[in-house]
Parts: sequence; structure tokens; C-alpha cells
Amino acid sequence: MLSSPPRQAERYSAYVQPQHLLGYLKALKIVIAADGAASDREVQALRVGMRYMGVPEIVRQQIEDFDPRQTRLIQVLPGFRLGGIEARYLLRDAIELASSDGVYAQAERNAVHRIAKILGVSPELLGVLETLVELERAARRLKKAVLPRSLPAVLT
Repeated sequence: MLSSPPRQAERYSAYVQPQHLLGYLKALKIVIAADGAASDREVQALRVGMRYMGVPEIVRQQIEDFDPRQTRLIQVLPGFRLGGIEARYLLRDAIELASSDGVYAQAERNAVHRIAKILGVSPELLGVLETLVELERAARRLKKAVLPRSLPAVLT
């Protein structure tokens, strides 16, 4: 089993309070299933994210068993301060997960926009968060192209 990198787990524990963790993760699962069903890549990204967050196994299992079609966002959203850092991280993570399969579907986008409205995040800031996720993804692709993990055959 992978252990969570200390800096990643520390980052999440700084803004996701233990009493909000289950709702936070359920909201993410609702977003990735908003277009009908979560793709395999989205589910895998959620699993990896939970490991990075240092989520206990019992909570990870609750998220695995959670059926997002049976619950509405408003029922699971954590009691974050309106417009606060917690809300912004939730939105950033939701956008990242929803687009992890290469498609940020309109239904997923609508769910993210509902979260932003409920949690008091302005449409302008939400647009910035969507752009941030796109830039991070582009930077990862560029890094892989420029700094491959192994040397090309012609150089070995």
C-alpha cells in the first residue's frame, strides 16, 4: 500500500478538518459522477488522491461504497466558511478529478458551479481555478516531454 507523501498529507490536513473530510470526499464523488457515471480514470484519481491526503482506510471504504446518485450536493457539503480557502481547495480538487479522464463534461462543470455558488465562491474566482487546473495539467505534460523518466533508446 502506498503511503502518503508527508507534504501532501500535511497540505490537506491544513484545510480539511476531520469533521469535514467525509462530506468533502462525497462531494468530489458526486461531481465525478454528475455526467452519469464516474469514469475508471476519475475513480482511480480519487483513490490516489485519498491516499495522498492520508485518508484512513475506513473512510476510503465509505467513499468506495457511497452511491452519489442517492444524495444531493447540499446534503454532503462541509460547513466551510463561505468563500474560504477550504471551499477553493474543494473546487480545485473537483475540477482536477472531473477532468482527469480528459473530459470536463458539462454536467460535471455544472456540479462544480453549484458548489461554488453554495460555498460563496465568485464566478470569477471559479474561472481562475479552472484555468489553474488547465495550466497545471499543461505543465505536467511539458515536464514529461522535456524530462522523460527514461532516456530515449538513441541516447543509451
